[in-house]
Amino acid sequence: MLTILPGVPGSVVRCTLERTDLVYPTKYAALSYCWGDAKTTTNIIVNDIECPVTVNLADALHQLRSLGVTRAWADAICINQADEEEKGHQIRYMKQIYSRSELTYAWLGKDELGVIGRAIFFLQVLLLDHTKLVDLPHSHSPLPPWESDTPIFATPSVATRRILPNDCQRCLLEGNFRALKAFLDLEYWKRRWIIQEIAAAPQVQIMCGNERIDLHAMSTAISRCEASCYWIEEVRSSYEYLKTVLTFRSQYQSSSKLLLIQAIQQSRDSLSTDPRDKIFSLLGICGDGTELVLDELRYQYPAEVLVCNITRAVIRKTGCLDLIVTKSTYNTMQNLRELPTWTPDWLLRDIPIDVRRLAERPRGRQQVLPSAADLPITSDILRVQGASIGKILDITSAAKSSDTSYELSDYMDRPIPSTVTAPPY
Repeated sequence: MLTILPGVPGSVVRCTLERTDLVYPTKYAALSYCWGDAKTTTNIIVNDIECPVTVNLADALHQLRSLGVTRAWADAICINQADEEEKGHQIRYMKQIYSRSELTYAWLGKDELGVIGRAIFFLQVLLLDHTKLVDLPHSHSPLPPWESDTPIFATPSVATRRILPNDCQRCLLEGNFRALKAFLDLEYWKRRWIIQEIAAAPQVQIMCGNERIDLHAMSTAISRCEASCYWIEEVRSSYEYLKTVLTFRSQYQSSSKLLLIQAIQQSRDSLSTDPRDKIFSLLGICGDGTELVLDELRYQYPAEVLVCNITRAVIRKTGCLDLIVTKSTYNTMQNLRELPTWTPDWLLRDIPIDVRRLAERPRGRQQVLPSAADLPITSDILRVQGASIGKILDITSAAKSSDTSYELSDYMDRPIPSTVTAPPY
């Protein structure tokens, strides 16, 4: 855990780093943010040693210090990023870290142009002003040059930062919605890891530069915007990423937790640099997360090994082997080696509906269990335990008369017909 030491504005951030207990932790704030360009760094002082961090993280720590936050958790510093074993161990506790924080700050950046600050101010005004966002006419004629020559969603200028009573209200509202679109287009909302961070946090405060707004208040104000005539397609499409985050939070906070496969699908448009993050960024907030956090799912394993082990875990949970007969054409993972034929590709953007249904089914009466006996955990071979109930002697066709049968070896060599015509009654 970080202890941020006092300092004058603009001075280098100084802090100490110490071990802490999450069972009975001292009050702390958790930081949710985008790392930013890993090649663009600046130094802070940690335990009297210079420590390079991304500029965006340093800006966030400066802001926390100015707010009087003394104890904070930030992943880039509090997890040894060079130690894969420690990183994999700590990733399993992400949900606990954010859920036990007193407050989570969602840092959006410094907002050099003032555009995002304008959007936050606009949302705050909507919470105080309960009048409807009506379709107002322009109060000037002719239209100003910027309106006729500039696309409606061009970046607004800092000069329109505050609402002025003598300005055209239509122009001001359109400018506010342009700023809101820029707010919704921020890279932060597209980041997959923030889903768990925001969903698990008891309280979240959105912070951009010196502007702040509570997450619930922000959501309420955006709901008012959705009902207005200014909420056109460009704004609606930009809202999809934030909407996904808010949906996850609502489901988690109401105990309507998704299964991992459902969560992967619901977040399919979110971004992460490592394919393994499609699993681990969601595992803590999934209803079957505790069942799946086994030795099979370790962050140190390659993505293709994790995919195989998810299939083993699903078979263990459902007690059913139906997954292994799904089409091999589903196994089309980009940038990964070819998967075994018995596992679907859980990291596809769109997992086929029949595969999802098999993975989401409740445990039946079958008691098939994966067996790892004599096989390494990273093996691409699936071995299962079952019960011997008899021997197949021959096979008959449901489409032919009941007295027609084939030797098993003959049947296996037959091509599969493209169509089957049933005999007349």
